[in-house]
Amino acid sequence: MALDATIGGASADSNVSVADADTYWTTRPNFAAWDALTTANKERSLKWATRLLDQTYTWNGGPVTTTQALRWPRSGTWDRDGDSYATTIIPQEVKDATAEFANLLAASDRYADPGTAGFSEIKVGPITLKIDPSDRVEEVPFFIRQMLEHLGTKYSSSSVKLVRT
Repeated sequence: MALDATIGGASADSNVSVADADTYWTTRPNFAAWDALTTANKERSLKWATRLLDQTYTWNGGPVTTTQALRWPRSGTWDRDGDSYATTIIPQEVKDATAEFANLLAASDRYADPGTAGFSEIKVGPITLKIDPSDRVEEVPFFIRQMLEHLGTKYSSSSVKLVRT
């Protein structure tokens, strides 16, 4: 099925079109890997990047409609200068981050890493745990998180929500 980047569309499956991602990558110094992908692989990567960002982020604001397939566009969101985003757009930062993430996903399956990646030793008694962070692959790389930091919070499985009753 062809990629659908219709903003607020009921069947949208990407934050950015292939044409817009291609334009983004022409401004980047290392665009050869993206450029070498087929259109079908670009579409798959953009769809997957969109889905993963939507699943791993708690975005600020709220969806504009109840019928939109994706979590963008949103109301109640602001840019880094404090100006409100129009509810008829997907912020350029989201589009750019989606294009960046899509390229990384096309190169390797970042979610296929074993659960023990980063651990050099695990021992049960008397409990030893050695971690090598250089071996751990981040789900969403730091530079992509920086692009999106003013638009929401990345979900972390290592954090706990405290609820006062």
